[in-house]
Formats: sequence, C-alpha cells, structure tokens
Amino acid sequence: MKTAVLCARISPRQKETETNKEQLFELRVFCDRNGVKILSEHKDELGPRGTPPNQHGLKKAIRIACENKATLFVYSLSRVATDIKSTIKLVAQLQEAGASFKTLNGVEIDTSTALGKREFRFLLELTKYFGRKDGIKKATSCALLQKQGVRVGNFVPTGWKDDVNGPVNEKGRPSRMVPNWDERRAVIYMKHLRSRKTSIQAIAKAASEKYPYRGGEWSVGNVRNVLAKPLTYDEMSVEEINEAIKKEKS
Repeated sequence: MKTAVLCARISPRQKETETNKEQLFELRVFCDRNGVKILSEHKDELGPRGTPPNQHGLKKAIRIACENKATLFVYSLSRVATDIKSTIKLVAQLQEAGASFKTLNGVEIDTSTALGKREFRFLLELTKYFGRKDGIKKATSCALLQKQGVRVGNFVPTGWKDDVNGPVNEKGRPSRMVPNWDERRAVIYMKHLRSRKTSIQAIAKAASEKYPYRGGEWSVGNVRNVLAKPLTYDEMSVEEINEAIKKEKS
C-alpha cells in the first residue's frame, strides 16, 4: 500500500467503540509509520436521533480510491460492510478500477498485496463452505482469526499473550494478541522431547523448569493439547524467533 484514502464511519450498533476522530487518528498513525501517502480523508456521522449514517463519505472515498488506484483504508470491516455480499461487491468494485481495500482492526483484509488477495479469496471459499449468511466474521474459523492476532473469547491460546497496548473490546479487554515468544520456544522444546520418545509427564516437568507456563507449571493436559492440536500461529524455528525478537526491539 503506497497511497491511501481514509474513511471513518460510526455504526449505531457500536456506540461504545471508537469515534470517527479516533478512527482517523489510528489510520493516520499506521500510514505515517509505514510511509503511506494519504490522498484524502472522509467520514460519515450518525443521523438525527442516532439513525444509521448516510454513505456520502464512503461513496466519495471509494470514488477517489478508484480514480487514483489507491487503497481504501478503514478502521474495521464492520464500518463499511454488513454481510458477505456487500463485502464482495465493495472489493470487486475497487479491484475493477485497479484499487484495493484494507482494514486496520478485526478481520484483517489487505488486497493491496498478493498474499492479502489470496487470504481474501480463502475467506470467501471458507464462507461458501460453511454456508453462513451473516458475514465473514462468523464464517471465519477461530483459528484463522487467532493466526491474525485477534483475541477470540476469554482464553488466550498457547503462543500468544494479550496486547496490553492495543485496542480493547466492549468489555474493556484487549481485542488483539501479540506473540508470546517463551511459550513458542516451549512448544519447540516439547516437540523435540516428544520426538525422542519422552513421556508426556516428563515433558511437562522439563518444560516447566525451562519455560514456566504463565507463572506456573505446564500440566500434562496442557502438553497433550499442544502436541495434539494445530498451532494457532505459523511455526518458527528458535533462530527465527530470536530474529523476530531482535526486530521488535530495534
């Protein structure tokens, strides 16, 4: 994404979430940090007595993005689309003009990159498979959301921790997660021990001594789940983890 058209919108169903001013601020910060040129900014406010906003700002933002083959950049998908059909229609309209679409929070969509386009197509196929009618969010599996760092439910899966500096949900809890590198190292260590025919009980004890589990010990059940279930993140080597940590600190 090199150029972007920002659009903020208020939903009457989400009165406790960010205002247009706050949305635009977050979008500007992202663009500034990533060297993205902002072409224009647009917003739609609530109508009289809290009625849904009109789409004057959104329509203008789409038009400018299409004319300049830029990226329509919004705070979250819920601000511009209510179901899978409206999402497909919006993205198709932008792509036909050589423009793209990106969200900052929630279900991550970024059709300005080749990878983002593939992920979006995957979301569509997943939606068709499950036969859901109420939008991408419900059609997307929890694992897919978690791989994008979205916190689903009350439990934070192994390999992640709450992003205490990120956005919060309506209950005041972090809505995003960041990698828990010690736990990811622990998972690698467990798999290594298991490959050597080490018992589950011995693995739990050894892992607890080397990589304590959230201030406590790894239980036998924890270890079984880690070894049996698919990870909610892309697996990395210890060297790759160390490199990622260096990048975070730089």
